[in-house]
Amino acid sequence: MTTPISLPILASLPLLEGLTWPELIALICFPISALKNIVNVVQLWKASKILVGVDLAERAKARGGMKGAKA
Repeated sequence: MTTPISLPILASLPLLEGLTWPELIALICFPISALKNIVNVVQLWKASKILVGVDLAERAKARGGMKGAKA
């Protein structure tokens, strides 16, 4: 069993008074981690859209080259 943190600063904040060290670290790290994951998802989405655009352009170029060769 872990003991609660006994810092004078936390005594003035009733919600944080009974926290243990691991709980305090988790409380600090969670918003940072959540924001990082949101940014990662946005970057993944944007990168996939760029790759789709490049792929469509390459396919259109390849089809255009093939049509010109047949004529």
